Amino acid sequence: MGYSLEEIKIVNRLIRAIDAHESQKEDEEIIVDADNLSKLTLVHLKEKFRSTEWLKMYNVWREVFPKRIKTKIGKFRFPALLNDLKVSIDKELDVK
Repeated sequence: MGYSLEEIKIVNRLIRAIDAHESQKEDEEIIVDADNLSKLTLVHLKEKFRSTEWLKMYNVWREVFPKRIKTKIGKFRFPALLNDLKVSIDKELDVK
């Protein structure tokens, strides 16, 4: 496809960072945070998990993600996204 060896190495490094949920460089921090934060949606939960697992996953992410999020914007956005997810789960499951 015409990509240089250096470009391929960068993409591979970023993929490894996402898979490991660990970042060493700023570009890795950005992409790992984006990957983690993208999970905080009802759409993602519906695609990957049964509704009986949604609250369990919410609780896992509530505990784990604050340690994973590295960027300033990610740390800022995380609480609101997590809250929005909880509201969506409760509404979808008709939790009162």
